[in-house]
Amino acid sequence: MTKTDAAGRALVKARMNDNQLALALGISRQAVGKWGSIPVKFIHKVAQLTGLPVTRILPSVFNPPQEKSSRAKSPKVQSRKR
Repeated sequence: MTKTDAAGRALVKARMNDNQLALALGISRQAVGKWGSIPVKFIHKVAQLTGLPVTRILPSVFNPPQEKSSRAKSPKVQSRKR
């Protein structure tokens, strides 16, 4: 779990407590309380319940860091004076 995943869990907790979330998902409150981040199998239902996009709830899975381009920048071509 990353810090951003924990932040996503905090966003969900701000909208629904563990008991509400557990009832809506059909699981125990204790199971929800053990989550560090929202399990992928529940992510779409949690997004629907909270109105939060999956990229905010679990960014390490749904919004992975962008890879830096390995291409070097092409040099600027200067025009000749006429």
